[in-house]
Amino acid sequence: AAQLTHSEFTFKHGEWVFRQNEEGDAFYVITSGTAEVIRRHDDEVDENGNVTRHHHAHRLAELREWHSFGERSLIKNQIRYAGIRATSDILKCCRIDREQFEQALGPLEKVLPDQYRYISGGKFSGFFQASTS
Repeated sequence: AAQLTHSEFTFKHGEWVFRQNEEGDAFYVITSGTAEVIRRHDDEVDENGNVTRHHHAHRLAELREWHSFGERSLIKNQIRYAGIRATSDILKCCRIDREQFEQALGPLEKVLPDQYRYISGGKFSGFFQASTS
């Protein structure tokens, strides 16, 4: 398997890896711990100024070791669809930016969409085991 260069980050319980609507230029792979995916919905106001929907958050998923997240922003150059928050005492992640990804696997446009399913399936252990053990 190709060896990706990456940066390692540690988050404490309750800390945000990133928040919804932030700019995204990297994705992450969990090497230890767990995190939750949170999607926030804000109030919506009708033409008369009446609030039709209140602010609330939904927990979309729980992520664990070797799950990846944030690739949507990297691949599609979009803002973050949801936020990621640490749920374990310690969450350790590898962060891979566009340049690091393309150095290891080639231009995103050529790698995707065929391998997008592979990336988002939590199957990254082969890329990182040598560098994190």
